[in-house]
Formats: sequence, structure tokens, C-alpha cells
Amino acid sequence: VETLLLHQLEEVLPAELAPPIEAARREVMATGQSVLERSIALTAAEPGQGERHLLASAHPVLDDAGRPGSVSLVLQDVTDRVRAERMREL
Repeated sequence: VETLLLHQLEEVLPAELAPPIEAARREVMATGQSVLERSIALTAAEPGQGERHLLASAHPVLDDAGRPGSVSLVLQDVTDRVRAERMREL
């Protein structure tokens, strides 16, 4: 984890994933408010696998003065749930 702290998101995340995660991080830093369950769709890395669906949440980590000093990010893969919901709709 310590080595990841020295890198930009674009350096450690897939190219498609970095922009929406960076946008959520910036929003949290600017507002001090959490971003909850932002939907992200990505092309799967394996050919023929279709899209992957993630929910991204970002939460402020406050410094000693009570201001956002960094951001905690959580990604949840919800691809199976999204596919099941789409199948029910057919």
C-alpha cells in the first residue's frame, strides 16, 4: 500500500477506470462529502466478456484539522447483478 501512495491513479488503474475515479476523488476533496455508489461500466479485459460494471464510492479521510486530507476509495464489482437484472427485463 505504501508504494501506491506515491503514484497517481492513472499509473495504477486501468486507463478506462482512472478518469471516473479521479473525478470522484476530486469531488470528495472539494466538498468534503462522500460520493456513493457511482456506476462505472468498463470493457472487460478478456475478449468476449462484454462489459464489467462497478460501483465506486469515495469517502473523505480527515486530517487533524477536520479537513479532507485524502480519500478512501471502494470499488464493488456488480457485473453479475447487472446482467441478472437485464435478463429479467427481457
